[in-house]
Amino acid sequence: MSSMFVWGMCTGFLLRMGALRATRQNYSAAWWKLPKYMLGSGFFFTYLDWSRRISLETICVAEEKKDYQLKKAFLDKLVIGEEMEYKDLIHEVAVKNHRI
Repeated sequence: MSSMFVWGMCTGFLLRMGALRATRQNYSAAWWKLPKYMLGSGFFFTYLDWSRRISLETICVAEEKKDYQLKKAFLDKLVIGEEMEYKDLIHEVAVKNHRI
């Protein structure tokens, strides 16, 4: 279980207790709803964390791809004889990105 699930369960518990307090009911009233609130909010928080991570990963992959394309376009525009000045960049694009 991730920590977001635990935070979600705590939030569900507090929401249920707050709802019972707002309606001035006993805490033991409708006790079967407490696990529903806790599990529901736990899964909801887990989903929010998962979607945030997937979005961030998508952005990072797109950023790396754009950076690679810019470096490759720069190397394609080099004039013959300038290769030695950009040896490190050529090594990075050819070896590090393709694991040759």
